[in-house]
Formats: sequence, structure tokens, C-alpha cells
Amino acid sequence: NFAAPSTQGQIDFHDWAEGHWVLMLSHPSTRSGVSATEWGGIASMKAEFDALGIKVLGVCCEHIVDLARWEEQIAASFGLEIDFPTVEDRTGKLSAAFGMIHPEQGKDMAIRKSFVIDPNLRVKMSAEYPINVGRSIDEMLRASEALQFTDAHRVGIPADWDAGQDCLLAPYITEAEAQAGYGAVRHVEPNMRVIACPDGLAGAHVLPAPPQSLGETYGGPRRP
Repeated sequence: NFAAPSTQGQIDFHDWAEGHWVLMLSHPSTRSGVSATEWGGIASMKAEFDALGIKVLGVCCEHIVDLARWEEQIAASFGLEIDFPTVEDRTGKLSAAFGMIHPEQGKDMAIRKSFVIDPNLRVKMSAEYPINVGRSIDEMLRASEALQFTDAHRVGIPADWDAGQDCLLAPYITEAEAQAGYGAVRHVEPNMRVIACPDGLAGAHVLPAPPQSLGETYGGPRRP
């Protein structure tokens, strides 16, 4: 846990985040036009993030006054309200603890690191971009929705999936379990079994939980 000042007041992370999905993102500097496009992109997709119950939290190694002024400039430039908080991390301790500092990118600023955190405060995914390459906000949203979906339905999500498209069965699911839970199974190849997308994010799991060691499910470690 951590507590820090933000552009929307003091934040105790566990109190602020618990019970919600969270997208936490670092950015290097208020002097970066790349960062401005990211924050503007997130603000423009507020309705989509709200629909999935996702709270967004920024992190930057700069003073809160500079962060607030920067967000006002973005709002004026893009015609959007920046309605999510950005945490001040002037010492860099928080960014260092989360692995957001890369020595080859600059010791006093964070790279573009992202975490998707579930309502039980578990990190479900992380991603890194260098300082001079902006993130795809569409992909951050898509990945967050896919993580919520796999939590609800215990299915596999194929590349470039969007909500409503077909899903995949994990190797540990038997044919009988799949047909009982989701109906018809389409075999594309021996290791790719396709099912129609289940409905919605809510509801109980209809397939069994994965085994403790997924490595054993996928055949264990590969031999040289």
C-alpha cells in the first residue's frame, strides 16, 4: 500500500482502489507531448472505462502543482476534463518500487508502465513502453475487459479479441465440461477449441477452476 498527494487530493491506495478494477499508469514528464496525448486519450474514453468499472490512476515524478497545471492545459487543448487523479512522486520512491524507472531511459523519470489491478488488489497484467512511444489506450481498455471476462468465465482470449467475439477453451477443460457449460465446441486444430462468447461479465463460473500448476496442464517445461 502507499499514500500520496494527487491532483484530486490525498490518496490511500488500498482504500481508494479496493473493490474496483484499476488501471495504474506512469508517465515521464509534463513536458512530454506524448504524455499529453495519452492523458487526453484516457479522458476521451471515460464512458468506456466507467462502463467496465475501471478507476484510472496516474503516477509521475513531478510536483503536484505542475501536474495540475499540465492537466488544465490538456483539458483546454483537447476540450476534455481530466477526471482521474495523478499521484505526485517527486522522490521517485514509488516509481522505483513499482519498477517504473529504467536506468537507460532516465534515472529521474518513469517510463510508460501500466498495471491492471483487480478488485482484490492483485496485479493481473503489466506492460511497458519506452519514454518516446505512447501507449494504445484502446489496447489498455481491451486488455482490461479481457481480464475481467476471463475472471468471470474461465475462457481463453485470442489475439485481437473484442467483446462478443468467440473465445477459446483452456487445455484443462474436458470436452464434456465444455459442452455442458457452453454448448457446441468447434475444433480448429488439436490445441485450439473455439466456443461462442458467453454472455456478460457477471455470474458464476460454469467451468472448473484451473489446476494449481498451469505448467503441468500445458505439458510441463520443454526439454532441450
